[in-house]
Amino acid sequence: MNRKFLGYIFILVGFCQLSLQLFGLIILQFLDKIKNLNKNPWDYFGEPFITFSFLITVGIVITGLVFISPNDWWKKIYKI
Repeated sequence: MNRKFLGYIFILVGFCQLSLQLFGLIILQFLDKIKNLNKNPWDYFGEPFITFSFLITVGIVITGLVFISPNDWWKKIYKI
């Protein structure tokens, strides 16, 4: 499998997972509003499962970006 194609798959999966997580957090806020629990939206990130899940998603997206970048990208930046 081509490395660039695999990178695009990783990025696509990462962004889909991120959008589902954000949609889930919006639903949690809506359900808390129905129950009259006035929670701060940032309180959800205090739960370890949500934080761990977001870190995995960021790792997937970064892995995809590494796969699509050329092998000698650092040579172009530092002009070696």
